[in-house]
Amino acid sequence: MITLPCSIKVQGVEVRFFRSGDVSKNIMHDIYQKRKRAFIDRRGWDIRTYDGGDFEVDQFDDPTTIYITTWHDEVSGCVRLRPYNSPNLTACCFSWLINGSSCGEKVISLDHEADFWEASRFFVSPNFDFLGGGRSDIRMHVLLLAMLKFAIQGRVSKYAVIVDDLMMRLLRMSGWNPMLLNSGAGSNAERIHYCHLPCNTSSYLSVLRRAQGSFSFPSRAVNSIGNPFPSSC
Repeated sequence: MITLPCSIKVQGVEVRFFRSGDVSKNIMHDIYQKRKRAFIDRRGWDIRTYDGGDFEVDQFDDPTTIYITTWHDEVSGCVRLRPYNSPNLTACCFSWLINGSSCGEKVISLDHEADFWEASRFFVSPNFDFLGGGRSDIRMHVLLLAMLKFAIQGRVSKYAVIVDDLMMRLLRMSGWNPMLLNSGAGSNAERIHYCHLPCNTSSYLSVLRRAQGSFSFPSRAVNSIGNPFPSSC
């Protein structure tokens, strides 16, 4: 398991792993503010826990939650991680999508074992300085690799995720192939998908190789699960 808090640099991108109690309130407020801009202002999501103001925050942003962020003078990207055997957004707010369609069709049932986690609220703030070949953002690749490193070191076998069409495309483009379990309509009639993301060496190397196609990740990095991340974290 990665020791928290932890800060490392990957291909010029600083990555931080922490819980809310490890950082200042200002940093957490920065995350909540940027989530509001990403999901409510830019994407137009109708989030039932959002009741106005500058922050998008809910009951799952508690002291046990783990955050992985990219950092460039301030938070520039983030994903929120929680064990699935604790209260989480997916099980609480999307049970209808997990359990099946309105016709009663059942999706693969979720287990509540310790190696099954949820990933939510993934965002990367727009910044053209980080775009590479194919116009992909290096911070997205690094954040996905950080999720996989955390999972592999912590013996997490898979993440449960709810994604829209855009995030589904980004995951597939990144080389991390989601296992699609069900699809439905979100709060604004947008298409959303319930998926599992496998967390293993094969997925890590697939995402890493795809990143190499757009950025100058060293070729030796594909030979070891410990690279391009330092072993100290």
